[in-house]
Amino acid sequence: MPTLLVKNEQEILDVLKCVIQCMELLPKSTLEKLKNQIVELRRVAAMSDLEPGHFLGVGATTLRLIDWFRGENEQELFDPQAFAKFLWDKHQKYGAEPLLEVGVLGIAMRLISKINRVINMQALATVYTTDDEDTLMDILGYCVLGYQLMRTTDGKIN
Repeated sequence: MPTLLVKNEQEILDVLKCVIQCMELLPKSTLEKLKNQIVELRRVAAMSDLEPGHFLGVGATTLRLIDWFRGENEQELFDPQAFAKFLWDKHQKYGAEPLLEVGVLGIAMRLISKINRVINMQALATVYTTDDEDTLMDILGYCVLGYQLMRTTDGKIN
């Protein structure tokens, strides 16, 4: 059995509740807002100054984008239960070892890479695609796991 950062789908939903609370405080999100968060994430990662709230903020913006993109395409809005199942299945399959190996800074770098991918894909396309959605779901998953990793390591950057 691989090492896991979350014990079950409910723990994922608990973190998602925090993300959703942050999202409700945000103005409408745009790709520009996500770009600004990349700059901030890079800055704090370079200074080893990451806090759990950074993951909640990026996750909240990502959730807003998911709902915005889905609304533009007349799709259902984000379903926390379906996402928790998706992330739980994926986390059980891959475990936390790769994340624990690189630590919080590694997760931040993966987030930056995924966010840049969404921005680049949107620059090339005029419509929202399933590739965009998959990447946004990965970003949200890394935010949940990064937040959980910081909580389980008392906020220490390893």
